[in-house]
Amino acid sequence: MAISSLTGSADAFLAVTLATRGEAPPVVLALTPGLPEADRLTDDLRILTARTDCRIRSFPPLLEDDRGTLGARLKTLSDLRDLGTQPRPLIIAASFAALARPVPKQAVATLALSVSRPTPQSGFTAVKGALAALGYTRVPLVEKEGDWSVRGGIIDAWSPGEEFPLRLEFFGEELESVRVFDCASQRSIQSADEAVFIPAALAETENQTSFFDLLPARTRILALEHNAYTLPPEAAPFPTLYTGDPPPAGTPTAPFQTVPLPGFAELGAQGAHHPELFDTVRKRLALHLAAARERGDSVVEIPALSGGFEIPGLVVCTNADRTFTKRGRRLPRRTGPAQGARLDSFDNLEPGEYVVHIDYGIGRFLGSSEIVTDGKRSEVFTIEYADGAKLHVPAAHAHLLTRYVGVKGETVKLHRLDGARWTKDKLAAQRAVADLAAALLDTQAKRETVPGFAYKVDCDGLDAFESAFPYEETPDQKAAIAAIKEDLAKSRPMDRLVCGDAGYGKTEVAMRAAYIAALNGKQVAVLTPTTVLAEQHFETFTARFEGTPLRIESLSRFQSAGTRQGTLKRLASGACDIVIGTHALLSDRVAFHDLGLIIVDEEQRFGVKHKEHLKSLRAAADVLTLSATPIPRTLYLSMTGARDLSLLRTPPRERVAVETIVARESDQLIVQAIQREKARGGQTFFLHNRVAGIDRVRARLQTLCPDLRIIVAHGQMDAQTLARKMRAFERGEADVLLSTTIIESGIDIPRANTILIDRADTFGLADLYQLRGRVGRAAVPGRAYFLLPPSGIIDAESRERLAALKRHGGLGSGFNLAVRDLELRGAGDLLGARQSGHIAAVGFTLYCQLLQRAVA
Repeated sequence: MAISSLTGSADAFLAVTLATRGEAPPVVLALTPGLPEADRLTDDLRILTARTDCRIRSFPPLLEDDRGTLGARLKTLSDLRDLGTQPRPLIIAASFAALARPVPKQAVATLALSVSRPTPQSGFTAVKGALAALGYTRVPLVEKEGDWSVRGGIIDAWSPGEEFPLRLEFFGEELESVRVFDCASQRSIQSADEAVFIPAALAETENQTSFFDLLPARTRILALEHNAYTLPPEAAPFPTLYTGDPPPAGTPTAPFQTVPLPGFAELGAQGAHHPELFDTVRKRLALHLAAARERGDSVVEIPALSGGFEIPGLVVCTNADRTFTKRGRRLPRRTGPAQGARLDSFDNLEPGEYVVHIDYGIGRFLGSSEIVTDGKRSEVFTIEYADGAKLHVPAAHAHLLTRYVGVKGETVKLHRLDGARWTKDKLAAQRAVADLAAALLDTQAKRETVPGFAYKVDCDGLDAFESAFPYEETPDQKAAIAAIKEDLAKSRPMDRLVCGDAGYGKTEVAMRAAYIAALNGKQVAVLTPTTVLAEQHFETFTARFEGTPLRIESLSRFQSAGTRQGTLKRLASGACDIVIGTHALLSDRVAFHDLGLIIVDEEQRFGVKHKEHLKSLRAAADVLTLSATPIPRTLYLSMTGARDLSLLRTPPRERVAVETIVARESDQLIVQAIQREKARGGQTFFLHNRVAGIDRVRARLQTLCPDLRIIVAHGQMDAQTLARKMRAFERGEADVLLSTTIIESGIDIPRANTILIDRADTFGLADLYQLRGRVGRAAVPGRAYFLLPPSGIIDAESRERLAALKRHGGLGSGFNLAVRDLELRGAGDLLGARQSGHIAAVGFTLYCQLLQRAVA
């Protein structure tokens, strides 16, 4: 049977219908032309079946060294073989290319390691050997699927395809407990009866078969857009429903057709830059839905689906129909136990680096090791002090240790374990911070006396606005929002820094503050360092504030002169509530009717002149600064309490750390990286930061990969051309975006998960961190390639920066990198020579703690 092409999320509705019809629960294999379509279909299916007994599985292409795709495939195969014991409908979403590779005939259960008490294969030594044999990678800290680690009598391992890793605790050889834990916080979530680890790698063997040979007789195939591929002969025995025009020869066609809803898709790429069209489009959709209700049709609102559609008697409407912003490849955050702040891991320390013990002072970190006491293994950190003395610090006492951040150019002097000089140095530092503390207290007192506006934080509609957030707030987000509300309720101006990695929810925190300010009759200005980021924020704010009475506008060079002039008039009259733009908002031409809140995104990207202007604005308005890697002075002010700080260190549960590769540039490496990303249906950023040579780089890439679709974008292009090119890349019309650093801040393209940075040694630490944050923003593992000259010769400071990025590659590492940046630049430069000696003696972290105590 064949039907016409489906629109919106109608294919997911059809797959669920096929799975829930009939007596015996069937298997539905939904085939798509490519991986992006399969990902989108999987998301829609999970939303539709959230409250049903249907099981949804994805079957992605098997990619080299990607344990996540291997785990997803093996779990699907396991479900197919367990249909007899789990009689529930099973829907498998797969791209046609994913089925081309043979699958193992052997049941997954026979390949896996099952650990439970008190079986022989569950001994400490046996489990270690089995994990290595299954292809797991031994690492200091488990952060991704296929990793395993040993610390004392504890084995951590993450089975591919599972949501969380497992922690096995042993006493000698005997297994004592199995616990599920969160790799972000390293904290246990719940206990488990047993641990099952499927292979992290599969060798090619003759014992393989076609995927179709494993399907049961009651399977139904849904071949979506069938003209893009040809089903193999093995699929012939199964009833198949084809979609797409024309139908296969000799296949009867059913008179079934879906119709797209009138909405933002009709505006095209340029429509997002003409907000005056938005109301017209929304009214058309509202009238269309009202007419459907009058006809007696069922109108169903499911906001999170990828797109709406209409069939006789039924209209399905989504957020994608109401706003210009399309849903990215990002599932709602899973609810669960609070993760808390990520622990500062000593796996990020390299042997030879300096640390500070609160009781003994500065020592040299030698590494971690296991010791056996009373038959029980335990992990210790070994610190070397003066005269070669060594101190073993149990892992349970790691909170007594901090990384030493000193003064650039100063020689580090190790303390003796007798503690005499350390006590003297601490007392001297405490006396030295007294004057500085008095100055900070004076500054705080002045801030308290500056007249400000006390907002009514429980304003109309806030509960509805907050509940419309489609994700579960992280504990850090909740704390930051509560602190901001407390700030806004006071009569003194707010000056708060929100520090968090890309995708950790800084923008949502800022939008809550913007809503409160605007509903109190104040105007909000959102400052961004680049035009591209301003436009992306404009789309995000427009979608998030849908249904509110607030008017949001953008002011950047992407708008025409007439549009900009209209925005300026509405700002002056008070008709515009929230404006989003670049530093152009700081010019004298911009006059606000009643500016109340300034939101500054990525303050470190603004120039000195603009920062001075911002300082003057702080006296008259509330300021909220967002940053992933704050500049050293901002970091210092926040760490000492002179500026309020909120840290977002809880990652979204689907987020995985970006893999960082530092390598010499070569044709082979570039081709491998780009083609690997293309094979999994993704896109690649290639960053070359010289406009003069960018066309030469494009010609080189095209020669290396003739089939690549490449788009070039840089800041010297006119606004309309740049906007058109960025939109095209967002829509997936190119494989590679070759650009300058215009992509550095805030760009969110979930399908782009590989970035190559040409001459990475010429960038600053914060710049490289921001660029790495452009990938890995979805549930797909991201890869960042920092390319060095072919000779590999770079200066010592560049080598230190790249080593820091490689070391701090985990989730939530932006704040740690900012501290490392402070260390590389020298903390003494912030406070002058008078304080430098004390910082060198006790370390910057303890110095800030002493200062905080003096101010408190």
